Amino acid sequence: MIDQETYAAAIAYAKEHGGGGGGGGTDNYNELNNRPQINGTTLTGNKSASDLGLAEAPTISGTMLIF
Repeated sequence: MIDQETYAAAIAYAKEHGGGGGGGGTDNYNELNNRPQINGTTLTGNKSASDLGLAEAPTISGTMLIF
């Protein structure tokens, strides 16, 4: 158990230095640094396989695969 003065000092220090846990951070994905990429395309928004340079998934029609 710590005294009230030590607790207040610890809270003030954490607020001044990013709240603990390694930095200020964000909860907004679009504000993140180093977002993941696929084939050089940064993953933002709703990307299609074509946008990412990937092969489209085949369509199944009855018992045949259509490429």
